[in-house]
Amino acid sequence: MRIRRIGMCTAAMSCLTAGLFSLPLQAQEWTTRLHKPKQKFFFYQFNVAGGYDSQEPNSFGFADRGPKTQFTLEWYGKDESRIQQGYTRFMTPSSWNLKFGMQLNPFENDGGRASADFRLFDAWVRLSTKWDRTSLWIGHRSLPYGHNPRLDPDLNFLPNQSSMDLGFGRDTGVFLRLPVTSSLDLEASATMGGFLSGRLFSLQDGADDEFGIRNHLDYRGTWLATFRLGNPTFKRSEYGLFGAVGVTQSPADQPLTRVSRVGVDWVYKFREHLKAVSQFSVGRNDRSHQGQAWVASLLNSMEFYPVSRLMLGLTNTYRVENPDQEFGNPQKGTLFSTVSFSLTRLSRLRLNPFMEYRDTSGERDWGVLLQYCIGCGLRK
Repeated sequence: MRIRRIGMCTAAMSCLTAGLFSLPLQAQEWTTRLHKPKQKFFFYQFNVAGGYDSQEPNSFGFADRGPKTQFTLEWYGKDESRIQQGYTRFMTPSSWNLKFGMQLNPFENDGGRASADFRLFDAWVRLSTKWDRTSLWIGHRSLPYGHNPRLDPDLNFLPNQSSMDLGFGRDTGVFLRLPVTSSLDLEASATMGGFLSGRLFSLQDGADDEFGIRNHLDYRGTWLATFRLGNPTFKRSEYGLFGAVGVTQSPADQPLTRVSRVGVDWVYKFREHLKAVSQFSVGRNDRSHQGQAWVASLLNSMEFYPVSRLMLGLTNTYRVENPDQEFGNPQKGTLFSTVSFSLTRLSRLRLNPFMEYRDTSGERDWGVLLQYCIGCGLRK
C-alpha cells in the first residue's frame, strides 16, 4: 500500500511538472518574474496662495503667511541593500532626501519689482543602526521640538509650535532618535541655529531694471540644541516633554537672540480621521538691543476628516512676552482655520481664513486666503 501511494504521488508530480513546461514561454515568465521594489522617487509641488489680508497695502495679493506661492522639487531614495537584507549589521545609510524650491516674496513686490527666494527645505541622510528604534540623521530637516503630525500632507496652512516660538521649524546639523524605555523615545538635535532655515538667495528686479542675485547667507556662530522625550509616534495618544537652548538668527538679517525653552505636548490621533494637538512652552529671550524677556507660547490644533476628500482644521496660537525692561508687554493671539478639498490624488484646493483676536500693537490683522496646490497630496 505504501509503495502504491508513493507511485501515485510521483505520477502526480510528473504531470504537474510536465504541464508547467508545456505552458507558453510568455506565461511562464509572467508567473515567475519578480519585480524589484522602487528605490528612487521624484516629487514636485506647485502651490499658489493669495487673497485678502487687511495688513497688506493693497489688501489683495499673494500670501505672506503660511505656505506661500512656490515651486519645489524633491528627490527621495532608499538604500537597495538595506531593503534586500532587511536588517542592519552595525550602521548604514538607509535613505536620503533633497527638497528645494523657489518662493515668491510678496514683501518686495509693492514697488512693482519682482522677487523670488531660493529656499532649502530638506537635505539629509538617514543612518539606520543595529539597535532597535535607533536612527541618526545628518543634514537639514525638521526639529524635534514638540510633536505635531500632519494628517493632511505638505503645505498645510496651520502652523506648528517650533516656527511660532523659535521662528523656524527646520535646521541643519545632527539628529538622533533612540529608545529610553519600551514606551519612551528620546529625540535630540545639535544644529546651527537657523543658518539655512530662511532664504538663501533672492532673484530681484532692481530699480534700474537690472535683474540680479542677492545673497542672504550670513553665519554668525549661532547654534541650537533641542530635545523631545515622549511616547513613540505610533501611539494613539502621545505625551512628551521638549526643550531648546541656543543662539538663533531668525530672520537672518536681525540681531541674534539667545533662547531657552521647556514645554509639554499632547497629541491624540484616531486613525486618519482626527488629530488633536496641545502644546505649551515657556522660557526666555535675550536680545542685545531689547534685553531679556519671559516668553510663553500656547498652541491648540485640530484636524478632522468628516468625509472622503474633505479636511477641516482649526488652530489657536497665543504668545506673550514680559520684558524685564520697559518695552511694553507684547501679546498676540491668532485663529487659523482651513477647509481643504482634494480635487484629485495630486491636487488640493484650500480656503484659509485667519483672525488676530489679540494684538497689543493695535493692529488686528485678518483675512481670507485661497490656496491651490498640485503635488501636495503625496504621502511619503
